Amino acid sequence: VRDMDHLVSVKAFFRDVRISEITETKLREYVAWRVKKGMSRATIKSDVVGVGKVLRWAVKKQWLSAMPELPKVRVARTRLDVPTQEEIGRIIDALPDRLKLLVRFLASTGCRKGEALNLRWVDVDLRSQRVYITSRQGWTPKTEHSERDFTIVDDDLFAQLVASKDGKSEYVFPGTDPKKPIQYFRKSFATAVLRANIMRGDRRLKVTPHSLRKAWATWAATEAKLHPALIKRMMGHSPTSTVTDGWYIATPTEALKAAW
Repeated sequence: VRDMDHLVSVKAFFRDVRISEITETKLREYVAWRVKKGMSRATIKSDVVGVGKVLRWAVKKQWLSAMPELPKVRVARTRLDVPTQEEIGRIIDALPDRLKLLVRFLASTGCRKGEALNLRWVDVDLRSQRVYITSRQGWTPKTEHSERDFTIVDDDLFAQLVASKDGKSEYVFPGTDPKKPIQYFRKSFATAVLRANIMRGDRRLKVTPHSLRKAWATWAATEAKLHPALIKRMMGHSPTSTVTDGWYIATPTEALKAAW
């Protein structure tokens, strides 16, 4: 049911097609239709994966006699650059005070931006320093594996979080209206990145809030040496996912030189 929220285009394309009529040919037609509309290969691949889950469920329910072959959608690898912890510190220093704690939390936990913004105090165990990412009315984590819990191991960060609790808002990161979380900070974040002046040779490094999640995964894998299964769990990825290694973890040049 969660994945159907991401399959609006699939439902539109197959609206007049019985599930028993969805064949490999039909799926290839869907891919071609999405390509023609200018959608990214990554988005189309995610759609095909979602269709596959629905079709496997249909086979299990015996509504479909056999699972059709899913078309393979190749996605070109993009350059994966992530900021170092020192560079993230420079970004945080350049942020308005109201955003410093939020960005530090994102960089220290690997949480998705939406998970942090929707985090409420009821989801935080103040004794164990444990955070629970759970569904509630009006908001649902990205996938079933996104529902998880983890411990904030940075005691100083947790102390700052507790100190920020003023009893006026149910949200850990409230906006100017305490009844709502922080809504929009992309512009302020981009300005802080420019002020931090993070370079890779002659190239200015592109850093977004999502880059903090990739930076955390890279740090967890290459410096903290966390087990891959634990990294996937903490990030809310499926145990069988290849996304974590392929799209979130960059191997620093220093690590390659040391290994060589």
